[in-house]
Amino acid sequence: MSKAQNLAKKLQGANGLFTPPTYSHIYKLSTVQMSNDKGTWFGWDVSKVGPVKDKSIYDMAKSFAVSVGKGEVEAKPETKEAKKEFSL
Repeated sequence: MSKAQNLAKKLQGANGLFTPPTYSHIYKLSTVQMSNDKGTWFGWDVSKVGPVKDKSIYDMAKSFAVSVGKGEVEAKPETKEAKKEFSL
C-alpha cells in the first residue's frame, strides 16, 4: 500500500464507507534525508496521528480548505519582515 493510500483510508459511516477529508485528521510531518546517484536531498515523511478532536480546530481547517478550493488563498514566499515578526 502506498503512503498516500495509507493516509486516505476509508472509514465506516452511517451510510457505508467514506473517505474523510484530509483536514479531519492531524498529521506529523518530518524531513528525511534521501539520496540516489544524482545527489542527496531532503524529502517529507508524513504520518497520520489521529482525528481532530477539537471542533473549533476542525471548523478552522474546514474553512481554510474551502478558501483554498475557491482560490481565495495565495501561497507566497516568506519575507524578511515576516521572519523578524515571528522569530522566537
